[in-house]
Amino acid sequence: MKKKILLLLMLVTYCLQAQTNESFTRYTYELTYTKRLDSKTKQTSICYLDVYKNKSIFGDKYLIEFQNIWTKNDTLKDRDKRYNILADAKQKYSGQAFSFIIEKENNKFKQYNKIWTNAFYVIQNANEIIWHIEPQTIKWNNYTVQQATAFFEGRNWTVLFTKEIALNNGPYKFTNLPGFVVKAWDSDLHYTFEFINSEKITEHYNYLARINQYQEVTLPQYQKLFKNHYNKTYRAFWGESQTNVEQMAIAFPLDKKIGEVENPIDLSYKQ
Repeated sequence: MKKKILLLLMLVTYCLQAQTNESFTRYTYELTYTKRLDSKTKQTSICYLDVYKNKSIFGDKYLIEFQNIWTKNDTLKDRDKRYNILADAKQKYSGQAFSFIIEKENNKFKQYNKIWTNAFYVIQNANEIIWHIEPQTIKWNNYTVQQATAFFEGRNWTVLFTKEIALNNGPYKFTNLPGFVVKAWDSDLHYTFEFINSEKITEHYNYLARINQYQEVTLPQYQKLFKNHYNKTYRAFWGESQTNVEQMAIAFPLDKKIGEVENPIDLSYKQ
């Protein structure tokens, strides 16, 4: 009887470990982007596309790493220790290109996003992008690729995809193609994704801290949230959380609308 109980405990422990340490393949992209319209300086960031058996998750490397550390330490009883860990992680992983996570499962996108402290998510169909695929093939970094174009979320996009990687996936929301997207860029060259490499990962990742605080919104509500945000002046936005707004003038033109300065990847709020 004791042997049976021990065997059962070992089996339960194994199952929990198997669920916790589910392996996945990480596809890494380099992103070159224009963060602000009032600057000609290009910035670079690293993005992860983590592909599991039945789903994939896309996000900025620095956001994912910080959220992962936050989640793992969020239950620490020593508040000072937790604060120091998070402060160190925040400094180490600051400067991400965007603050959203996109989960793809069952031909649906679930995009988690934040505007200041307002945390929400929206569900979209993964086949919304209508691609025009060019028939000819070319070589890109030793891959045989085809080109496809589409207008999506206020931008004209061009992608290169290959059938040599057996995935219908890619960076951001670029799916619904007969292959894997290795490069994507918009017509203004404000955002350019380039595939770097892939690797097997066995470590468990927590992609969002306090995920239960994210509230579902409809697509029209989602677009309205961003339209309201980008139509605010910096003065109005910072006035919601800062007592001395003028100190923010060093980094932000207070009397300009946020949408006149910042350059998000999704421009559908302008439509």
